[in-house]
Amino acid sequence: MNKIFLILACMLINTAPVACQIVWIQVNTDGFGDPNNVGIAPTAVFEGNLYVGTTNFVTGGQVWRTSDEITWTQVNIDGFGDATNVGACVKTIFQNMLYVGTWKLAAGGEIWRTSDGENWTQVNIDGFGDPNNLWAAPSAVFNGNLYAGTENYVTGGEVWRTSDGENWTQVNIDGFGDPNNVYALSLKVFEGNLYAATKNNSIGGAVWMTSDGENWTQTNIDGFGDPNNVSAYPIWDFEDNLYAGTENAVTGAEVWKTSDGGTTWVRVLMLGENNLSVAGSRPRQLEFDFCLYVGTWNYAAGAEVWTTPDGENWAQANISGFGDPNTFVAFVGLVFEDKLYVGTGNEVTGGELWCGSGDCVYIPGDCDHDGVALALGDVIAMIGMYRGSMTPAYTCSCPPHGDNFAPEADPNGNCIPFELADVVREIAAYRGTAIAEGCEDCPGQGLLAPGQDGTLVVPSFKSKVKINKGNMEE
Repeated sequence: MNKIFLILACMLINTAPVACQIVWIQVNTDGFGDPNNVGIAPTAVFEGNLYVGTTNFVTGGQVWRTSDEITWTQVNIDGFGDATNVGACVKTIFQNMLYVGTWKLAAGGEIWRTSDGENWTQVNIDGFGDPNNLWAAPSAVFNGNLYAGTENYVTGGEVWRTSDGENWTQVNIDGFGDPNNVYALSLKVFEGNLYAATKNNSIGGAVWMTSDGENWTQTNIDGFGDPNNVSAYPIWDFEDNLYAGTENAVTGAEVWKTSDGGTTWVRVLMLGENNLSVAGSRPRQLEFDFCLYVGTWNYAAGAEVWTTPDGENWAQANISGFGDPNTFVAFVGLVFEDKLYVGTGNEVTGGELWCGSGDCVYIPGDCDHDGVALALGDVIAMIGMYRGSMTPAYTCSCPPHGDNFAPEADPNGNCIPFELADVVREIAAYRGTAIAEGCEDCPGQGLLAPGQDGTLVVPSFKSKVKINKGNMEE
């Protein structure tokens, strides 16, 4: 059964308000029907389809895709034909091809690519010739080259690049000169430089930078001054700042940022001791609806997703574990069709994929995913949840009063019919946005906004929602 949660980001770290709000709905069956798919990460959009990769220690990692968030299709053979390829990281588009890296426990990670999303070709030697390179993750395109990082517990993580997708050259010293730098998986292009983040259980994680793809300089103090910050990944950017998350099993994961390219780092979030790590060895954070979202590893209460509109004021944006304490990690993935996708890890029932919509109104289809368009009553039911009225929670069926149902009654107890304009005003009130009779420049971020001629337009719903059989269509 698919699940839906309403989350209002009202729990603040500081006293300044956090405006980010989101509704989550699960859009896959647990583990895509296989509980051995213990982790799911959404990481690429290619040729109009959303692609996700899984971790599966039994039959091998899988790649799934969808064009409509409803119908999912596996597009590779488990483990690409080798069960020791336990993880599949669908990551990067380079020269009109989609690249996937694998976590291979036997002979070293592999890199596969496809031009059509279905037919795959391996384009590296296992482990780049070193079986200790367990993971190979093609993660960034920089100066016309594709870069991939590795996980190596013997000589240290490596960074490789290619100009044609087939011929690879190593561009760093193993472990950046320290074999304890076991990861070099998180790569990020920021303000004309390429950054790589490491994990080091001895002295703490580091963030390295190169301007030419070959010569590297460390930008932070090891572990940001705390050796318990054993990693400095993932790294990402938001509002002209570069961010790094940490893994810390002692005091809890942290988030750091720099506004000067790495010369100065400032801690902006401490997630607490149960949040062991900011999720992912690849960037799992991104901007959505003008807010930044990050996921965590949490084995105590379940994975958390945190959000901020400014990089300083943070709030939790989900129920821990999305309601299941066995859901221990949340991989914030990407935006597809104006919605945020988060994959999770769950070793009991299988990984889940959650879709979040900004400002807590839009739901993709009905809960059963049978393609039935939303009716006006469905939207009003959601509004009622926000208002805290007597309207029943969304239960995959229209309220009993039909499409023209209002979450309030008149003095005689009769339901008040709702007009489309009422829906618009109601949504606007809870978004904190004024609805005018008309506007010269309609806000693109609005869920519902008045058009220039006073008509109602739907800039964010696009073609996914039809309300009341034609009152609002694409």
